[in-house]
Amino acid sequence: MGSCSNIHISNTNIGTRYDCIVILSGTTNLDISNVKCGSVHGINVGSLGKNKDEKDVKHLTGESHVQIQDIKLKNIYGTSKNIVAVNLQCSKSFPCKNVELIDINLKHTGLEKGHSKGMCENVDGSVRGRMVSQHCLD
Repeated sequence: MGSCSNIHISNTNIGTRYDCIVILSGTTNLDISNVKCGSVHGINVGSLGKNKDEKDVKHLTGESHVQIQDIKLKNIYGTSKNIVAVNLQCSKSFPCKNVELIDINLKHTGLEKGHSKGMCENVDGSVRGRMVSQHCLD
């Protein structure tokens, strides 16, 4: 689904060969709960950021049983129009573990005053190297 809003998917079994649910740019206010995916890929938020003119995917909610761990964000540089240049939002039930931010150089170029910063929720990790954005990990 793309460019959709106010969608609720619940209490269902979806058996497909590939992606169970695909969420594309412009989708907002999507709630997914008690969905069993019988596919190889599960729920996919696909190709975000591939094209610079893509609209954001916003306000997705759902029950998580996935834990992200052992992730390195390394040698990332460039600019961000948003003051929050690094945004890591993980599940309270299954927080992200062992996340490393290494040599991040993101300059804020937007209208808001201030330097770029990071925002983290339910993330355990560390920072190494040069950080030209206020990081959110301790």
